[in-house]
Amino acid sequence: ESVPPLFASGLRFVIAFPFLLFFTLLNKAPIFFPKEQRIFFIILILFYFTVPYYLLSYAEQYVSSGLTSLLFSTMPIFSIIFSIIVLKEKIHFNQVFGMISGFLCLIFILHSQGIIISYTGFLGVLAILSAAVMHGYLYVYSKKCGSNINVFTFNTLPIGIAGFLLCM
Repeated sequence: ESVPPLFASGLRFVIAFPFLLFFTLLNKAPIFFPKEQRIFFIILILFYFTVPYYLLSYAEQYVSSGLTSLLFSTMPIFSIIFSIIVLKEKIHFNQVFGMISGFLCLIFILHSQGIIISYTGFLGVLAILSAAVMHGYLYVYSKKCGSNINVFTFNTLPIGIAGFLLCM
């Protein structure tokens, strides 16, 4: 018998948590986010660690792991789009070229594989793309709101809490 995918996702975080905690303490980094960033802390836990991994676990019941990784690889495209919207960054030609060629390659691969997606498969695809959108947005939002947070602080407690939530 296998481990349920959602539990497996959470278990990875639960297993990683003590190691991250060790390195956080070793580097004398704070464990807790600054008080003025508690909302960001909650957003990070929910929409970067918990919900996307829940969606990916759900989707992989209906979509192959290869297609899952291919669809989730669209995340950088969403990061660029959100960088323009949230950070007001200028987009360069090579970024536009990369986004368009990446998107066209994705369509080509899906078409050449003759992928037929059922209704549940379509919901799985939407779940994967939603997870990619969330990750893309949180990368950008983290740059805006969390760039002053130590990398260990940024990951340790959110991963521990998300792992616990996913294992429930």
